Amino acid sequence: MQALSIVKGSMMAASITMLLLAAKMANAENLMPIEEMENAIPVLKQSIDRGDVVTHNMLEMKEYRGQTVPRFIIQNPGNVIGKESLRNVRAGMPLYTVQFREVPAVRKGTMAPVIFKKGRVQLSTDGLIMADAEVGDFVKVLNQDSKQMLQGVVQKNGAVLVN
Repeated sequence: MQALSIVKGSMMAASITMLLLAAKMANAENLMPIEEMENAIPVLKQSIDRGDVVTHNMLEMKEYRGQTVPRFIIQNPGNVIGKESLRNVRAGMPLYTVQFREVPAVRKGTMAPVIFKKGRVQLSTDGLIMADAEVGDFVKVLNQDSKQMLQGVVQKNGAVLVN
């Protein structure tokens, strides 16, 4: 008799738990703050074009509908804020890591100072950047005076250091 009442009590508790879970799922957006969403991913509030830089105001968190979020989908908003879009991206869609890159320090087709250092001697001129590059990347530069192609490393100030 006592075992039967224990079983009834645990079945009742299970039923209540199931009802609460069903209510929570039905009103998931109202009951569950974004911070508590297990599969929350950042999405854009509005569509962006190629070359646009993502800011915090452009993002909102949205529940991912799959069981787990794949690795190629950005899960942390900090991984996309301040990055440049490589293509047009629609609002509300998952953001993929291949859609964004760091903003280049120098851009193809722009002029930048080219510095040659050898010991205590330093020469500088302007050169035409041949490809987008980030700080620390090697980039080809066309010397405007001699029309020679040079290769150097992009510096923090946007200059190209040639050795």
